[in-house]
Amino acid sequence: MKQKKLYYLYYDNCNNSKPNDWVQKENWRKKIAEKVIEDATGGKVDIHKDTATIKTEHGETKVGENQKWPKDKMGDLPELKTNITMVIEDYDKEKDINLGMVYFSDLKKNDAEKYVEAIKNLKYESVLESSSGDGFMYSGKNEKGAEVVFFLYGRWHWNHFLYR
Repeated sequence: MKQKKLYYLYYDNCNNSKPNDWVQKENWRKKIAEKVIEDATGGKVDIHKDTATIKTEHGETKVGENQKWPKDKMGDLPELKTNITMVIEDYDKEKDINLGMVYFSDLKKNDAEKYVEAIKNLKYESVLESSSGDGFMYSGKNEKGAEVVFFLYGRWHWNHFLYR
């Protein structure tokens, strides 16, 4: 695949702007960002308020603060009560697998440990567990074949759930 390069140069003299000029500039900035992401992903992009939504033939990705928990993609997992910053919903037709991935921030380690205990109480048998320093990882699978991977490390946190 040929790699695409984009060079973006911008200068704005805000001192001479009128209030309506700022709104117009924000609109064209949004359109440029949408076009760049569309070209990079091959998907349809919509930036609305603080959320960017990318739709492709495989699924949908939403990026922004305080995203909603994707109940339909996360199986029987309880909602994670924290700031969700990205949600990826995907479907692999070839393998008939639904995929939900949630990136989050602002979750304390002890709350993350309680969440993993809740996962274990749902009869997800441990496949792999690891910990070091201020982070840990838990991977489990239930008898229906659903899999969950929960990862917490420092300031980068994500939860990945694969449901078959």
